[in-house]
Amino acid sequence: MEELLNDELTLEDDLEVSPPSIPAQPRVRSELPGKPVLPRTSSPETSSHEAEPRKPGVVKSARRPRDPGPFGGNAQVQAKSPEQAESAVQAKSAVQAESAVQAKSAVQAKSPVQEEPPVQEKFQQEADASGARRRRHYGGNSQEEDAWVGGQAMSLWWVLAGVFCIGIIWFFLSRTFNTPVNPQSLAEPERFEMSEDLSDVPIADFVARSVEILPLITETMDKASSLEGAELAPLIRGGEASAALRRDWLARKAVPARHHPVSQRQLHAASSSGSAYLILAGLDKEYLDSVAYFVSEEDEFKLDWEASEGYSEYLPGEEGQLIDDKPRLMRAIVRASTFYTPQFPEERFQSYMLHHRDPGQFVWAFALRSSEANTKLRGYFDSVARALPNTRYRVTVRVRKGPEGARANQLEIVDYLHPDWFTPADSDDE
Repeated sequence: MEELLNDELTLEDDLEVSPPSIPAQPRVRSELPGKPVLPRTSSPETSSHEAEPRKPGVVKSARRPRDPGPFGGNAQVQAKSPEQAESAVQAKSAVQAESAVQAKSAVQAKSPVQEEPPVQEKFQQEADASGARRRRHYGGNSQEEDAWVGGQAMSLWWVLAGVFCIGIIWFFLSRTFNTPVNPQSLAEPERFEMSEDLSDVPIADFVARSVEILPLITETMDKASSLEGAELAPLIRGGEASAALRRDWLARKAVPARHHPVSQRQLHAASSSGSAYLILAGLDKEYLDSVAYFVSEEDEFKLDWEASEGYSEYLPGEEGQLIDDKPRLMRAIVRASTFYTPQFPEERFQSYMLHHRDPGQFVWAFALRSSEANTKLRGYFDSVARALPNTRYRVTVRVRKGPEGARANQLEIVDYLHPDWFTPADSDDE
């Protein structure tokens, strides 16, 4: 009987005392892109039966106070039948099952994350696998990849901004280099019409036969430089009258201009006031610039010695010959000057400098600003760039003695005859 009572007490203890329950911690998963995790709401039945979690280590006893039995003690032990013991075990099992359900419902209500359905578990597994691969690829640091992915949007904006700037630069450059679609209409310039009739061109015959003329010119020049007196008259322009003038020129012992080119010869055709003439330019025996002039008379080429040697009635250094106010012919090379004197004030006169062969031996020449001679000289300077280099700045003028108080080398220009040293055929100025 004592053993039966002990067994009954042990069974009651097992049924009434439940072990402390450890609440299970739910697994929290990270949200997948495009699939946020929503907390699952508990059902009304479950939420209504919330159970209070038991404190660990505290055991509630369901024993009732017992009456002292015949054997003495604080509790009275009553004998139970096997049927009563079995019903007691079933009742205790039902109570424990109900308490477990209530505890689980309470935990689910307090936790924001619910169990995932099978589809979400699949996405979670794929996300975990992708994160593992990224960690392996970037050495276990996935933050670098996340930062790089986050900067792709900004990089795209920089690329678009660069493309936009390049487009603007291309637009302006295309307008700069490309011709306009509708260019402005330009006025057509005046054009010269070529005529096959060259009878009015004085130098046309010379240009057409330049290859044939050059040997004849050189032969005539060589003969004229070796003859004197009456033998020279048939070879020079003007004949006997020009030969007599040459004798006076030689008697003055004037220093002529260089006029006998022997090397690097070049033949040029020119005209003055309708008169055609030829210019043979080159270097003389001293390798200095030399120029000779020729004309065509009686179907023959003759030397114009006056233009070639620069015949003048007055030359720099011959101031003693100017004893009166008579104008004198002078072939010279002219240059503009800024030298003025009280006799030739700048308000009334334009200053020039004239020399013949030697630039170091020159005279001052002044022309009235309102005179025709000064106007022609100014016009000559505007067109001198078109002249031949060997004959540039050569002019033929008339000069006279300066006013009282002026020095001997200070002259006045009274007339401008023609450019260059060649005198046209119809001119009676000499």
